[in-house]
Amino acid sequence: MKRSIIAAIALTASTLSYAQSTTQPAQPAQPAQPAQPAKTAPEASEKRDAAPASPEAKQQDDRTLVKVSDLPAPVRKQLDNTQYKDWTPTVAYWVKDEKRPYYEITLVKGDESKRVKYNAEGSKLD
Repeated sequence: MKRSIIAAIALTASTLSYAQSTTQPAQPAQPAQPAQPAKTAPEASEKRDAAPASPEAKQQDDRTLVKVSDLPAPVRKQLDNTQYKDWTPTVAYWVKDEKRPYYEITLVKGDESKRVKYNAEGSKLD
């Protein structure tokens, strides 16, 4: 009797051991890739507009967004002490122009907005 119980336990243990070694863990189901939305007319035109048609259009590609707080001290000083002291700078770009690199800053006052250009030394450009 003792031998049959031990044999049954051994058989059960070897069966479980074999079952565990051949069974692979269940893989979580991969989520289906979302379908790419069809390009709308404005998105398609953005691709066309991306190619520079003129030197002015090429400048758009050489702009780097800059935090207004990261503008050089001479530029911030000019914005605070000139005719623009009542205006709020909202967006600034560093423009890598071949002739003269500069900062392009968008200023807002009420419903009005304008763009001004300064070089790194704080001199206003036209």
